[in-house]
Amino acid sequence: MDAIELRATGDVLSDQFLFMLRAGFDSFGIRKDGEAARFARAVTRYSVFYQPTGDGRIPASRLRHLRSVL
Repeated sequence: MDAIELRATGDVLSDQFLFMLRAGFDSFGIRKDGEAARFARAVTRYSVFYQPTGDGRIPASRLRHLRSVL
């Protein structure tokens, strides 16, 4: 089966970008020049998350558990 792209268009805000990416959006239609750099910085804004998602990052609760057993 072919993968289906989930694309965000319109007024996507950089503060929503990371959460939309983690929720499953594959691509984003960015309208304004220069916004791509701001969106790229948004990806690195947070290093730990509470919610598990499909992006491969380990949620905070799992990290705490792993630290307690090591």
